[in-house]
Amino acid sequence: MDFLHKVKANPVNRNAYKMQVTELIADAGRITDNWDRLMRRLAQVAGTDPEAAAFLKAQTQKIHRLYKAVQVPVERISRQTCPFCREICCVRASIGFDVKDLLYLYFGGGRMPGQQIYKSARQNQPSACCHLTRNGCRLSRLERPFVCTWYLCPDQKAWAKSQGDDLETVETLFSRIKVIRAQMADALWTSMAQYHKSRA
Repeated sequence: MDFLHKVKANPVNRNAYKMQVTELIADAGRITDNWDRLMRRLAQVAGTDPEAAAFLKAQTQKIHRLYKAVQVPVERISRQTCPFCREICCVRASIGFDVKDLLYLYFGGGRMPGQQIYKSARQNQPSACCHLTRNGCRLSRLERPFVCTWYLCPDQKAWAKSQGDDLETVETLFSRIKVIRAQMADALWTSMAQYHKSRA
């Protein structure tokens, strides 16, 4: 039985750990200690559950390959629309890393963010994502929250269709990434539950 089937078959109560980590993330923007606790949770899985860690690393590689497939069309759409947008998402929306983003970054060997994303004040302009610059996002595509990649606004979809872009294929790839990310989160909750059960 592979690790994914073990996760699905495991009867442990994952909801308590899901709630615990979700609450840490929600408060991490204003409570620095919570961000550090989140990083320790991920390190705990990597250090005490080699089977889960191997599974999570393998899943990040799958996501990485899918990202490569969507990167060119997404970057093209963004270049042709975002600079001219009057309601740019980086200003209008409040975006932050979720646990799936952090799992991808941690087990994919990427650069871990030092803190949660926050809205930053700008002179004579509305506050915006702290990573927004004059030239766009300072984070690479792989370092951003996934929502910054999969969300295509109505104007972007309209432009892409006018250019004959195959949005159906892109959105299918996004859906595959979402499934893998959900499996990674389930693996985390299971690993945390098993760890605490073994220490009870």
